[in-house]
Amino acid sequence: MRFLDLFGEVKDSRPYSAKPGGFSRLKVWAAAALLLAWPAVAQAEILAVKVAKANFRAGPSTKRQVLFTASKYYPVRVLGRSKGWYRVKDFENDVAWVLGRLLGKIRCVVVKVKEANIRQRPTTKARILFTAASGAAFRVLKKSGEWLRVLHDDGSKGWLHRNLAWGAR
Repeated sequence: MRFLDLFGEVKDSRPYSAKPGGFSRLKVWAAAALLLAWPAVAQAEILAVKVAKANFRAGPSTKRQVLFTASKYYPVRVLGRSKGWYRVKDFENDVAWVLGRLLGKIRCVVVKVKEANIRQRPTTKARILFTAASGAAFRVLKKSGEWLRVLHDDGSKGWLHRNLAWGAR
């Protein structure tokens, strides 16, 4: 049987092998595809809410139940996509669906501990400007060692230690 390969060339359907027990072209193509896809599989994309508020739903439809609402800069890990909707997981491992146009490629983190001190400079000796509760979302402005310069949606800025946060650090 003959068929067209990926390059439009007519090929015989028998697998090619230089010697008995060798690799077929199909096996080689499958291995190449897996290697090319591996980085995407190994590290899922993290996006963040880019609007004031976003509803996270039980399914990919505005008719599905709202499971939770998140504010601007809230990061989520993308698990899958379907017709403009993204299936995502947050820092608490909650899985939900959100409309894709509400998310963007913004470097953001969320506080993953009960309370985090936001400091004036990137050191534990610096003055505490304010504290942020678990779930507070921030945009990352820059990084200095283990510290993140963060911005809250209300305009508050400061330094947060990266061990206290989850997201695109």
